[in-house]
Amino acid sequence: MRNLSGFRIDSSKFLSKLERAKAEIRLETFRPYLLDYVRKSLNAAIKLTPAREYQLIKSAQNRQYSNRINYIPTIHRLENPSLIAKGGREYLFLNGKWYLPDKWKLPDNVWNVYQQLLAERQRRMQTSRGDFIQHRAQARYLYKKSWVQVGASIGLDIRAPQSVLNSVTRRKPPKEPDKGYAQIRGGKTKLSVVIYNPFVTQKTAYWKGDGGRIILEAMELHRSNFDAQIKRHLSRVLYAIFHK
Repeated sequence: MRNLSGFRIDSSKFLSKLERAKAEIRLETFRPYLLDYVRKSLNAAIKLTPAREYQLIKSAQNRQYSNRINYIPTIHRLENPSLIAKGGREYLFLNGKWYLPDKWKLPDNVWNVYQQLLAERQRRMQTSRGDFIQHRAQARYLYKKSWVQVGASIGLDIRAPQSVLNSVTRRKPPKEPDKGYAQIRGGKTKLSVVIYNPFVTQKTAYWKGDGGRIILEAMELHRSNFDAQIKRHLSRVLYAIFHK
């Protein structure tokens, strides 16, 4: 009697196409989705990262302003010559000796040095305390800016407010914070982006945050959309291969 059943699965044809699919899937075609995921996550990290507390900066810069106008040239060391204004009095240090310019009659050479230091003090006082503090307060956005630096290191254009982009350190002598950066790794069987941002991992008086937690929270906000993009792209690739 003739067997009328003809339902079967031929795994050999299916497996051969599957092997061909594995060989033809190029990770480079997934790179745009990965980089878009990184870009969106970095944008979110900027928003999640708090700025330095303004009151802390204001307090520190108040002290710095007072030191700047009352210790010429600097409070950090006694130089020859130096002018110190303290307790309503002025003290001049020159060649190992101390003078009281507002009380003593000074020799001509000492008087000339005093006038030079006094002119520098008056020049510094032309900048008001408020302007001095405000000018330096822009550094409070440096933690946010570090995520922009991470993106720029791999060619991503990260959007951020102008206040963040303009933020610069005001340290004297100038010393830029450690910059954040990223690396793109792999390409054959794995493709990944690794992020390094040392500035948001160092605890300071201004920063108590957790950079690792921030970037993980930022990634989670866009994870489902990234997964969906990868699935759609993979479906298109497999469809094209299996329908050749």
